[in-house]
Amino acid sequence: MVRLGSGITIMWQTLLTPVDLYCERTGPGLWAEPANALTNLAFIAAGLWGVREVRRCKAGTFAEVLAWWVVAIGIGSIWGAERQ
Repeated sequence: MVRLGSGITIMWQTLLTPVDLYCERTGPGLWAEPANALTNLAFIAAGLWGVREVRRCKAGTFAEVLAWWVVAIGIGSIWGAERQ
């Protein structure tokens, strides 16, 4: 016998509960997950470096937009981590 109703409900409850019982989280805020915060900052730094290099090499608008997207990913990741 298969019980789809209760199994699906339990599965969704499990998937949607916050995860806060793992080793990296040290507290609330930006530095609650230090490795995550540092890699997010690395995305911002790499994107800004990319923007500088694209402008220096005159690689074109498309390459500069891609570099700015890397910066945006880093900012979005930090913002998302801060909100948790």
